Amino acid sequence: EVNNNGSPYVMERNMEYAHRLYASQIRRDTDNKSNYSQVILININNFSFEGYNKIIDIFYNRNEDNIILSKKIITIQIFIPNLIRKWYDVGEEKLNELERYLLTLVLQKKSDTDKVGGGNSFMEDYIRDATEASLDEELLVSYDKEKALYELGTSEGEKIGFKKGEKSGYEKGEKSGYDKKSREIAGNLLKEGIDAEIISKTTGLSKEEIDKINCS
Repeated sequence: EVNNNGSPYVMERNMEYAHRLYASQIRRDTDNKSNYSQVILININNFSFEGYNKIIDIFYNRNEDNIILSKKIITIQIFIPNLIRKWYDVGEEKLNELERYLLTLVLQKKSDTDKVGGGNSFMEDYIRDATEASLDEELLVSYDKEKALYELGTSEGEKIGFKKGEKSGYEKGEKSGYDKKSREIAGNLLKEGIDAEIISKTTGLSKEEIDKINCS
């Protein structure tokens, strides 16, 4: 799971996914014993908490004495900003192999990925495959199509919103103009000494509204 913010909702939603997957994987043997498969939730977080410098943090089900109850559901939190900060501070030479690999997944410049992943055949293969994929015409067409559909959806959404806003504004303006005209007519009729009840029936204004006009 890739996360852009650390709100409790996002973390709880991810936990729900993990527990739902865990429950769906439970199988019962012929002797009615349950087989519990391990589920590992990996959160790649594009955020970090203030004062929290860990790059990778692993969570299990523990009690108050820090004794692990089970390792069947494991959550691994990876904080990308902390990793990039460490890379800036100490350079790729001081990063361990896992940290270097994670960097190659998120860095945008090929020159940076080559620098970080250079010398490791696995990472070099990944960088080469990722580079080739980025130049694949079918993938580019799919990306452009998805982008075009998104932009079309956004554009259509804006048009619909504008039309609704325009209609709502017109209706409000029309009503406001009608009310203003009704008040003008009511004011003129009051000056002529016409009974308020007759004015109410003529203009559609309530007697309370006519009384306010009469007092103004």
